[in-house]
Amino acid sequence: MKQSLLRALPFTLALCLALAACGAPAAESAAANPAAPTSETAASTAIGAGEAHLLGETYGGGAAYALHIPDAASHGGSLLLRLDYATGQETPYCTIPGCDHQSQDCGAWQYFRLNQPLQLYPDGDRCYELYRTGCTLYENPEENPTDKAIAALGTDACLIVADGASRKLLASFPDLPDGDSGLVRDLVADDRNLYLLMELRHDQTDHSDDELRLLSVDQQSGATAALRSWTAAELGQDIWNYSLVGARGRTLYLALSQVENDPEQKDYGLVTGGRIDCFDLDTASWRTGLQWESEGFYTVGDGDSAYTGYERTLVLPMQNPTSFVRQDFSAGALTAVDYETGEEQLLCTGLPTRSPGEFLSYEITELPDWYVVRTSQGPWESDTRESRLFLIPRAGGEATEVTLQYYESAHGTQPIFIWDEWEGDFFCLYGYEETSFQGINKDGSLYEGTNFQELEGLLSAEDLLASAPNYRPVTPWNEAAR
Repeated sequence: MKQSLLRALPFTLALCLALAACGAPAAESAAANPAAPTSETAASTAIGAGEAHLLGETYGGGAAYALHIPDAASHGGSLLLRLDYATGQETPYCTIPGCDHQSQDCGAWQYFRLNQPLQLYPDGDRCYELYRTGCTLYENPEENPTDKAIAALGTDACLIVADGASRKLLASFPDLPDGDSGLVRDLVADDRNLYLLMELRHDQTDHSDDELRLLSVDQQSGATAALRSWTAAELGQDIWNYSLVGARGRTLYLALSQVENDPEQKDYGLVTGGRIDCFDLDTASWRTGLQWESEGFYTVGDGDSAYTGYERTLVLPMQNPTSFVRQDFSAGALTAVDYETGEEQLLCTGLPTRSPGEFLSYEITELPDWYVVRTSQGPWESDTRESRLFLIPRAGGEATEVTLQYYESAHGTQPIFIWDEWEGDFFCLYGYEETSFQGINKDGSLYEGTNFQELEGLLSAEDLLASAPNYRPVTPWNEAAR
């Protein structure tokens, strides 16, 4: 059985900021909002170089990435796999001629075994691995004496860069004292630096002094610098409610959701509004962008949305979003709202609409040329939901329903999943193959089990819009065929 870690899904990067009504357009300064960052706290020199862009998880640049633990790697080794859309082949991400991918000399190999959340961020010919809350690095001096130095990092969160020829530790983020916890998340790149957020949570306090830091990491040296920090008290919110959500040109966009506790919903908070803060890398200064107010939206602490009978905004920024998508369930319409200017563009009408007493959600994935909208609809009192799938041009236009479906025993019949787009083709999950196997228990008795193999493939835009199932299956990497 192939012991691959599941390919990271884009849902872990979901932006769950509710947007009901946009208020003031972009402001020239943060004077009207004392909680917003100001230029007085910024550095005095330009930062980085070139245009900045948000890195999407797992998919990008015509490929999909996954981490794989080989069957023989009991010591904790792993391989970075790359699925090339052009060839439909999945191989270790190694460009060393003649490499058999079985030792530390392989460009895709490392002595890591994942025990904490991992995110993969492709960027051109590089792939960054961000171990968000710490990883255990297993020492194996018999086969790899240099592992001792790496193992000394313990459980620090860390950032690794792979380019096919090698993989190296680029930066690490130290552990906090006992009782505290940290997390690194969100990744933006320009031509020189990476930019990310690091959470520092003080578990033994009331969390008002929890800290969030905006960091830059040099792509070559790994040198790390703090560009700005906030406490929860300064933000007036839990630090999870502040996210690095996009970039355009030399500007980074950070979004704050304003959340109030609801006494009737202990695990939820009511989102009452929010804002976009804009950080200019050339001038190292801050300005306030879009601000909005909303009522009736709920969000939970891990960033996912809960349903309360009102609308919900869930945008999956696969590429580099520079706008929110506002939803109108009564009209079945989507409108893009620019992060900085508040300018609005009607994207489509014709999506499912909601009747009184009915549940409806839109789940939106942003691809290079299309929005993918997955809807879920049904009576509130019922657990039965109908799912439908739509494609909408990024420039706006007609919503085209895709009727391709597959059956999976745990969830029944549902629409296919569309993960990525590249040069007119879509990378899809279009089914599962179930196979039975027989195993042996510790007491020697036999048991029956089932393996589930994802069926992934490429589909042309023409076929997808016509709901024609002309999938070109991809070929997973098979150790036995090496």
